[in-house]
Amino acid sequence: MEKNVVTPSLEIAYAGMKASLDQLQCIGEQMAHLVSGNDPTSDVVELITGQHTFDANAAVARSSDEVVGSIIDLTV
Repeated sequence: MEKNVVTPSLEIAYAGMKASLDQLQCIGEQMAHLVSGNDPTSDVVELITGQHTFDANAAVARSSDEVVGSIIDLTV
């Protein structure tokens, strides 16, 4: 039986990725409905920032997964 290993760093990375996706969805909806009333460049900057935040959290998740895999390989 395979057990999923979730480390604190993975939990944080996944939470960050979810928050980034929520932010991107909200900004996308604002842009689609022109609700923001802001300068469109501000919305675009927020979208790019959200994308970079998501990518950074995904990199943390990948690195954490690799570390856990290496530890498992060393103990087997």
